[in-house]
Amino acid sequence: MTEEKPPKVPVVPAPEPIIDFDEDEINKVFEDENQLVTLVLRFHLHIEQLLDELIRLKLKEAHRLLDIDQNLGFYWKVHIVDTFDALSEKVIKSLLKLNSLRNDCVHIQDREVTTGDIDKIAQPHDKLLRKFRKHLRTDTLAYCKFTFYLIWIYMTETIKLEENSPS
Repeated sequence: MTEEKPPKVPVVPAPEPIIDFDEDEINKVFEDENQLVTLVLRFHLHIEQLLDELIRLKLKEAHRLLDIDQNLGFYWKVHIVDTFDALSEKVIKSLLKLNSLRNDCVHIQDREVTTGDIDKIAQPHDKLLRKFRKHLRTDTLAYCKFTFYLIWIYMTETIKLEENSPS
């Protein structure tokens, strides 16, 4: 009995690439040179999770908004939370400015975060930040972290209060 040999597969030349692959360009995409943009994106995501938590605490049927409609964006979550009067107007303004900056960072290639961008987020808290601004504004990363930390403290403390308040 002779073994059947599989048919020969014709050799097909590789197609020409559709996109001119530039290794330096793709490496640039994956480098974390702009730590501030990464910080803005991560903080935005974390704040969105806190907004979800506040909505769950305040609305009995929150899952109808959050679980079913995955398209409910940050902007609308801020406005829903604003109707609860749980967060100050200052924090709401800061969150909306954060969202604008996040959108710019995502949709504008090579967008850098500046001290001016952080000023817009921090502006509603100007009275509190005035003492620190002179020192912090020389280091944009420290200024960004400090401003975000203030907002985070306010939001987490609000959630703790809501968790412990009688419904």
